[in-house]
Amino acid sequence: MIDNAFAGRRVLVVAPHADDEAIGCGGLIAKARGQGAEVYILVVSVGDLVRVGDGGEKRTGSERVDEVESVRRFLGATDAEVVMTDEHRHMRLDSIPRRDLVAVLEREARLSIQNVKPHLVLLPAPSYNQDHEAVCRAGITACRPHDPRALAVPPAVWLYEYPPNSWCLPHERFIPNVYIDITQQLETKIDSYLLYQSQARAGLHQNSPDNIRTLALLRGKEVGVEAAEAYQALRLLL
Repeated sequence: MIDNAFAGRRVLVVAPHADDEAIGCGGLIAKARGQGAEVYILVVSVGDLVRVGDGGEKRTGSERVDEVESVRRFLGATDAEVVMTDEHRHMRLDSIPRRDLVAVLEREARLSIQNVKPHLVLLPAPSYNQDHEAVCRAGITACRPHDPRALAVPPAVWLYEYPPNSWCLPHERFIPNVYIDITQQLETKIDSYLLYQSQARAGLHQNSPDNIRTLALLRGKEVGVEAAEAYQALRLLL
């Protein structure tokens, strides 16, 4: 293991929706901040939410934006931004031209790649969720290699997983090749997710706290630690 791997680094977590950063990267965020890294969270879309199968309860987009800030403070992240808060685009990011999404991630957002100049960018792994798929593809384009005198080129780009990634086409299955030991951060990760009161689920829901914990314990056993988060490195320039 590499001690203080995040010391002096800037990390940008790109989350399609509020709570994806906690589910996929909550342990890494807490660990990186503990090592002195700057961690930025860019949430692409937040809107009103009707909890299907849960009595049809509606939670407003403004409530969910407040939750993003609560989670940011709890994890100690340096800054967070929610880019889109309108109902027209929320859960319809696949309807936005990829060029427009790329521009947001690349340079237009306040916490864009160009503005943050991160050493590490974390993108959602592709899944059946259309917004995750759209953000992943746009993020890969925004992180493409090119002349760094024109735009920032992140030296490291990783995909992060979350439990529903298990349901996907065979050729899109998540294959981890980087593991972060979050044994000391596991409870913080779970607690950060529970701050999303508008979304935290129980029982057999894939994003239940029990399932998030189970996945972390499984990933830990794969590499000989108690708990871990798994990532798929697309680029790692040393």
